[in-house]
Parts: sequence; C-alpha cells; structure tokens
Amino acid sequence: MRRVLCLTLVATAMATAVYAKGKTFVYESPRDAVYAAVLAIVAEEWTLESADKETGMVSFRAGTQDGSVLVTSLAEAKTQVTVNAKAARAGLSIGLGVDAKKIQNKLIARLGDKLGVKGVEVK
Repeated sequence: MRRVLCLTLVATAMATAVYAKGKTFVYESPRDAVYAAVLAIVAEEWTLESADKETGMVSFRAGTQDGSVLVTSLAEAKTQVTVNAKAARAGLSIGLGVDAKKIQNKLIARLGDKLGVKGVEVK
C-alpha cells in the first residue's frame, strides 16, 4: 500500500506543470516603447521563441521554463504588461515554481530600469 501511494505521488509530481501566477503591471509609457523594451530584455536574458507586435505577445524560453509576456495599450501613454512563466519539461517539478517567479521578477525589474519608470502592480 505504501509503495503504491509513493509511486502515485512521484508520478503526479513528474506529470504536473508548475506555473507561477501571472504578474501584471501598468507602466506610464507608450505601448511601442514598452514592447521594444520587453523584446530587448528577453533577447539579452533568454531565448526568444516568438514575438507578435500586433497582439503584443512575446514568448521565450529560460532554461527549463517557458515564459510569455503580453503587452497591452490601456491609453496613449499607459501600458499593461502581464508576465507568465511555467516549467516547460516533464519531470520532477519540485522547486521549478520558484524559478518561474524569479524569471517574472527579473523581467519586471529590468523593464522598470529600461523604461526609467516603475510599474504599478495590478492585483
């Protein structure tokens, strides 16, 4: 009975993708400037998978993590940025959620530095 329970727990841990809850920030900057800054940061830090300026979606790979950023215009000089990250591989996922959060935090911090304006987190 113990072996079955242990095997079930290991199998579940191996098959479960680990997501970090998306972080959303609003910046007092035009959408094009924010989008360009996001692209530059992703290219400097990780591997760019795809980018679509029209939709504002940027996808990237950071080691074993998949990440995405959605850049949305709220007003002429006000832009919303949502950063998501998750474990990209099957396997033991313990601790990968922490890595995903680090990726989110790094991108948000770098974006504020690059824009010269701090974003306001949307809860």
